Amino acid sequence: MPGKDVAVKITQQGLEMSPFPPSFGNNPALYASSLAALLAIGTFGLIIARWMIRDLWRDRFTDHPTSLIFCFRAMMMFAGGAAFLRTMPEVAYMTCYGDKTIDPWTIALILSIKRAADTLSLPVVVSWMALLVLIYPFVSVALRSQPAREVRIDPIAFWPRLVRPVVIFLIVVSIAVLMAVAKRSGMQG
Repeated sequence: MPGKDVAVKITQQGLEMSPFPPSFGNNPALYASSLAALLAIGTFGLIIARWMIRDLWRDRFTDHPTSLIFCFRAMMMFAGGAAFLRTMPEVAYMTCYGDKTIDPWTIALILSIKRAADTLSLPVVVSWMALLVLIYPFVSVALRSQPAREVRIDPIAFWPRLVRPVVIFLIVVSIAVLMAVAKRSGMQG
């Protein structure tokens, strides 16, 4: 865990200078857009990872670990998990920064978690990239096969599937904007 003196300095800086981390230059719009992006990436990463885990478990007796669909689901699970693992500690840091109710020990703990998440996300990222490299030639062959060519994607029919992700995205953006407004007006803490 980083030294408490570093955490105390970060806490004081957040209380004295700006409620936003220094990289945002006291700009609530930059803070809100970054927070929205990180929160959306992490949220959708978690949703995708959970979806793939559910399907892997559901089809565990029919899909062999060397089957294309199993490898694809595992790849997407790792990609979603990496997105979640890498973004959420940053979201926690961004929301706690400048909050006078957060003690330095908590900031130190969040910084330690951020550092650990960076390290832990490496094998997860390498896993999804390795699976992509391994299965790409097989995906190409499968998609070029005669039966796959007969499958047509109807973009209009898929629009209803976008309603839930769009609603989630709008909620995430709203949370980020409200957080920026609350920090700017000093309501937090």
